[in-house]
Amino acid sequence: MNIRILKKDLRRKRSINLILLLFIFLSVTFVAGSLNNFLIIQNGIDEFMEKSQMADYTIMTMGESQHNNSSKDDEIENFLKNQKQVSEYFTDDVLYLTKKQIQRTDGGDVEQNDTIILSSFALKGQKFFSEDNQELTAIEEGSIYLSQKSMLRSRLKKGAQIVISTDNGFRMVFTVEGGFKDAFLGSDMMGSERMLISQSDYEKVRGEGGVPQGKTYSVYCSELEEFETAYNNQGLNVFFGGDKKLIKTSYIMEMVIAAVILSVSVCLIAIALVMLKFTIVFTVNEDYKEIGIMKAIGLQTSAIRKLYTAKYFVLAAAGAFLGFLVSIPFSRLLIGQATQKLVIENSGTDARFQFLVSFVMMLMVTLSAYHSTGKIKKMTPMDAIRKGNNGERFCRKGVLRLQGSRRKPTTFLACNDVASEFRKYLVLAITGMLGLWLVIMPVNTINTLRSDGLLEWFGTQKCDFFIVNSEKTSELMLSGEKQKHYDYMSEIKTVLEQEKIPVENVCTEVFFRLKVRKGDKSFQSFSLQGLNTRMEDYFYDEGSAPVYKNEIAMTHIVAEKIDAAVGDTVYITIEGKEEPYLITALYQSMNNMGQGIRFTEHAELDYTAQAGGFGIQVCLKDGGEDLPAIIERVKKIFPEARVQTVQEFIDHMVGGISQQLDSLKLMILMVVITINILVVVLMQKMFLIREQAELGMLKAIGFSDRDLIAWQTKRIMLVLFAGIVAGALTGNYFSQVTSGKVFQIMGATKIDFVVNPLEIYGIYPLALFLATVTACFITMQRVRRISVQEINNME
Repeated sequence: MNIRILKKDLRRKRSINLILLLFIFLSVTFVAGSLNNFLIIQNGIDEFMEKSQMADYTIMTMGESQHNNSSKDDEIENFLKNQKQVSEYFTDDVLYLTKKQIQRTDGGDVEQNDTIILSSFALKGQKFFSEDNQELTAIEEGSIYLSQKSMLRSRLKKGAQIVISTDNGFRMVFTVEGGFKDAFLGSDMMGSERMLISQSDYEKVRGEGGVPQGKTYSVYCSELEEFETAYNNQGLNVFFGGDKKLIKTSYIMEMVIAAVILSVSVCLIAIALVMLKFTIVFTVNEDYKEIGIMKAIGLQTSAIRKLYTAKYFVLAAAGAFLGFLVSIPFSRLLIGQATQKLVIENSGTDARFQFLVSFVMMLMVTLSAYHSTGKIKKMTPMDAIRKGNNGERFCRKGVLRLQGSRRKPTTFLACNDVASEFRKYLVLAITGMLGLWLVIMPVNTINTLRSDGLLEWFGTQKCDFFIVNSEKTSELMLSGEKQKHYDYMSEIKTVLEQEKIPVENVCTEVFFRLKVRKGDKSFQSFSLQGLNTRMEDYFYDEGSAPVYKNEIAMTHIVAEKIDAAVGDTVYITIEGKEEPYLITALYQSMNNMGQGIRFTEHAELDYTAQAGGFGIQVCLKDGGEDLPAIIERVKKIFPEARVQTVQEFIDHMVGGISQQLDSLKLMILMVVITINILVVVLMQKMFLIREQAELGMLKAIGFSDRDLIAWQTKRIMLVLFAGIVAGALTGNYFSQVTSGKVFQIMGATKIDFVVNPLEIYGIYPLALFLATVTACFITMQRVRRISVQEINNME
């Protein structure tokens, strides 16, 4: 008997049951797929580090001249040998190349970052893996492996040939064997890339190439915190120094996409459960007669509730099973980008975990369905006689009055319905608000990442474009002279002015890694000195700009590490001596995960220990030709350099995440519109079932089909408008608590999102509103089929 009742119940209201099935299916698909994606990436980063045997702490040096190691290498080795926290360490040689020194034999460019590290595959401190996740155990002579990101950007295939050529005439051709996965330098946020060759080829390049060389120290510690304290106290000037946690954090952008889709999934769950409750409460209210009769013939309340729950269990089981099947390819699609950089087993899917998530979702839906049938406990056999009413009303049904109003009757009916029974329409309002949140979050993030104002958050001054010449940067680093930077900037400005380009200023930023100490706390910090810049033009959160050579500004994160504040005196080690500096300002930066010390231009620093720079920043005079046209001219003037707009520079710094979010934004918008359409169609179909008698009566007293459609559509418009307005007003807060956390991980203590009013308050709300209202209007065409005779069924 129960099976026959279940079959009839499923056949009845097929469209409503189908929409609920779609909700459950979409929720399970997104939750199982995105949660699997999130955990796979999170665990995959840890597993990748373990398989690669990444050290607890990694130190890299660069020699001051060709054929020579860094003068700090002996000091580093003595330091490591005398540290009891060091269990063991390995030393590997590396070579430093520039983009100009690596070309394709067909004349094309090999798209790589500015600093290219050439290594033998047989490093003692790290393992590498091929594209199919197999450990690289041998490389033939004449062969070369490039990073995965370089292979993709350059569109290189296995078998292509590239040539390494240096200024001393050395030239060697290599055949590309494919891409490889590098735990240390594989993330998009790392500014360097690695290439692997055989040991014999490496020795040949090192002996004859005349390129800078350095060392990599892979340090394994028993007590990492104690080692870091000792290392920071040592004040070593190195090219890079960081622990495994910092390297893991460089993969933060791989987590962003997973976190965004997981946020969508959580909202889908909330909407699905709310819609389920709405549907069940509506169904129970409509079935008052059947429930009253079942109670009259002796059926217990629990038996009736289980009977209703059985239908939703079947829908939940079917939706969960279908969602589980689709979540497997969906998860593979989501994780595709990460599998190019990480060693992830089973193509990034765990069917058992996804099945478990689907099963839990089915239980959640079933339990929620059973809980939503609680109203059955209050229903009695008398409800069947009274047609679901007990004859008592303690408040007036209508809130508004038509008398004396100039509103159209349909507008009055819509407003009165919403005002008197807003809880009935709350689902649609919540859906509209959540949906707009999900759209606003990536839009705000993209606009912020693409705004010129974000340049200040990377510790630089505003400019019009960058000229980055990696070969020249290496030359300046090897020179060890501050004046060489001024000479190069003067040369750039002269050339541009000769080409009739209106240059106002040419400036640059030079990097250092310096030890800063306050009391017994010290830290090895990323440090900057701007040349041809004005200190007051930088961004500060607290205090005032440094003026004198013994004054500095410091990021909040570095200040917290040494318990410093504005007005404190700290000691910075320069050329082996501690010098006192006064902190006059605090600022926030997204460089090196929030590290930063800013010196004035007059501060005397050791330029033999410089660690790099952003390149040349060019500021133009107002009133010139269009910036894109100027940039195209500059590219022709400096063909050996990379000329970047501000947006391109920022995108390069954050690993191209804005492009990925851009495509994700469209997917989220389509999902949100689909969900809103399903919600409004489901609600309107239920309202049509419940209000057939009222619609028949209105037709009998002269309302046309057009009027009735307008009434039904207007109340949906009112509710949806309220939800969208609430979403637009609170969307920025949602962005702060979601994607804003990513900016905080990168070092920004507080981010002010760039809001495009046209997008946030115009285009996307309007698209959501029009799509949903159109779906409502189409659904309400069923009003034309309702006959005046339905008045006979009126309560």
